[in-house]
Amino acid sequence: MQVEGAGGDGVQGVRGHDHAGDVAALLVAVFRGFEQPSPAPVRPGSGPLAALGITLCLLGVLGLSMVGFAGLLEGRTATLIAVPVSAPAAVATALAGWWLVERSGFAVRRDEG
Repeated sequence: MQVEGAGGDGVQGVRGHDHAGDVAALLVAVFRGFEQPSPAPVRPGSGPLAALGITLCLLGVLGLSMVGFAGLLEGRTATLIAVPVSAPAAVATALAGWWLVERSGFAVRRDEG
């Protein structure tokens, strides 16, 4: 007896249709307009600030994924690059990184038109 999709390879059989590809294509079509480059001018010297912000965002998201959302209330910690990180510290790191990226001048500002 042969079972469709057996073997743990994650591939659906001929009869079963995997809808994840359809959903992904739909999301790409919907959000394509948001990915256009912004015409906002780039301030000189804003690259290192944006790079630091992206790094902080990355470390904050990684730290939160290691601790988990349950760590927000339980006070658990995880070790991220030899540093113990709590969930509130990871959220604060990600928010600080976001703030640096916004401050760097790469975002489209409403007051600049």
